[in-house]
Amino acid sequence: MRSAIDSDPVEIQVEFAQPIGASSFTPATFVTNPSAQAGTVIGQFDAHTITIQFPLDITADTTLVYSGTVPNILTPQTITH
Repeated sequence: MRSAIDSDPVEIQVEFAQPIGASSFTPATFVTNPSAQAGTVIGQFDAHTITIQFPLDITADTTLVYSGTVPNILTPQTITH
């Protein structure tokens, strides 16, 4: 993950260095902290960026942790948003 920004109170956009496909990821492998909310929906924003939606407001959270198994993606990873 190269960057992560809150794009909505319940959504984060995550940019990767290489092109990625949203369908490669499982939403629940993205968790916000400190509220420990798991992602529920992943969408494709552009070739390098996905959006992750969460069930509740995440504006008080400060980090996002990815712990999935997509090939060539370092895991676990933590990024500030």
